[in-house]
Amino acid sequence: MIVLLNGPPRSGKDTAARCIVNNVSKNRMPFSEYKMSSPLKKMVREFFCLTIDEHRFIEEHKDRPLKMLLGKKYRDVQISLSEEWAKQLFDSSILGQIAVKNIKGRASNVVISDIGFEEEVVPIRHAFPSRVHLLRITRPDCDFSNDSRDYIPDSCVGTGRMQVVENKYDDVEIYEAQILRAMKKWITG
Repeated sequence: MIVLLNGPPRSGKDTAARCIVNNVSKNRMPFSEYKMSSPLKKMVREFFCLTIDEHRFIEEHKDRPLKMLLGKKYRDVQISLSEEWAKQLFDSSILGQIAVKNIKGRASNVVISDIGFEEEVVPIRHAFPSRVHLLRITRPDCDFSNDSRDYIPDSCVGTGRMQVVENKYDDVEIYEAQILRAMKKWITG
């Protein structure tokens, strides 16, 4: 099973991914996490010669201009690498193609915690027909206005399933219960 998490920044995608990996893996079936942004993160780390601690710091402050990124925001640097370099030089589906290569080597099911472009889904759906499911996450006051990603159309998952989870509670346990309920529906059929 390939679970695509799609939602705006700060909507709870990373929390949902951790919940699936930690809880669903323990109780039902093994899941590992993959991030579409992984190649971009590695590029930024290498380009700016960042230590692991420095990289962790910029991850935690990704929406602030930072000296170690020459005054740029980490999120903006990643968007630029994706939109102005990778997709222009190669193809708009390049990050999806890279994801397929990374996922194929895994024995477990995978949750992709940051999908945001229809073109990224195409190679994943092609490589894993009928295994791709979409979990769309919404949250009040969260949108894509400062991000290049957007909501993916339901039709992108082909024969897979799609479900919406509204993260409207400040209580993480309630939100995680919603995620687990959605996963249970998919696992038990």
